[in-house]
Amino acid sequence: MHVHHVGIMVKEIERSIAWYERMLGLKLAGRHELGRTRIAFMDTGNALLELIQKEGTFPLEGVVNHVAFQVDDLSTTIAHLRAEGVELGDAKPRSIWDGGQVFFFDGPDGETLELFQPGR
Repeated sequence: MHVHHVGIMVKEIERSIAWYERMLGLKLAGRHELGRTRIAFMDTGNALLELIQKEGTFPLEGVVNHVAFQVDDLSTTIAHLRAEGVELGDAKPRSIWDGGQVFFFDGPDGETLELFQPGR
């Protein structure tokens, strides 16, 4: 068993697709429309991130605390985000077990995202 995808609600799907491509290097893997709901799947390399835009009000369904992306070089990724003007909540990465580090920030619709660099 493995994670196939994690779905997050977005306000403007085209803006979110462009943001995840530019900021995190994800690739668009597919698009679908189900009635008035627009869906885009972004390839993370080992699972998909499903962006969901529904017509009308912006629904906050379900409880997902954050989506974490593993990176090889946390400092380089953070520098890229800063250079692109992304508002970054954490001042610097936090150390966790086994020498790993994490860094939290918000995506374009306020979704909490984590960058994770494993330790040993």
